[in-house]
Amino acid sequence: MGLVEFLEMPVSEINIEEHLKNFIMACRGRTGSNLQFTEKDEWWALGQHFGLHTPLLDWTTSPFVAAYFAFIDEENEKSYERAIYGISMHIVNDSLDNINKENESTPVVEFVESISDENTRLISQGGLFTKSPFSIKDEDIKDRIIETFKGDNKKIRLIKITIPNTERIVCLHSLKRMNITHLALFPDLYGASIYCNNELALKKSIGEEIIDAYLE
Repeated sequence: MGLVEFLEMPVSEINIEEHLKNFIMACRGRTGSNLQFTEKDEWWALGQHFGLHTPLLDWTTSPFVAAYFAFIDEENEKSYERAIYGISMHIVNDSLDNINKENESTPVVEFVESISDENTRLISQGGLFTKSPFSIKDEDIKDRIIETFKGDNKKIRLIKITIPNTERIVCLHSLKRMNITHLALFPDLYGASIYCNNELALKKSIGEEIIDAYLE
């Protein structure tokens, strides 16, 4: 969720800077002693994984991790299908470089890859981000990319994969066999707690014995 949605009001650059500064100050005494970020995007990336409202949108380099997050939420069971989006970083970046050189306009989207080893969640999830102006909501990024490259069908920049919601339990059990669970993606007490909660819910949903271990 972007900061604009949170505040439900126009956000100036000063407000954005103040929001980030407040987060950095609030982090004192709550992070590792070696945490010395010099880039603002590193702070945004850290905050994104701990509930801070940021201009970032979560992505992952693994389509299977993306599938896990698409299916783990039970609240989406009312929908007919789940969607997984894929984006080509290199093709989009090359295309945007050409557009920006010609128009000197605000980037449609910017990719952010954190190099910090402090965010174990980000590392475990193969995470990276797209960063957009605060005036653009998360759900508008797809439409803006489509509009920007409208008429250019030579390269695939964005794909959408849909899977019927009826496959949720099968997908989650298949992903578990690949060690894609909250226990692996969130290597902390929160991940352990949610993993156990999910196990209870999944066993109740399937209504039968689940094979949890195999002989080596």
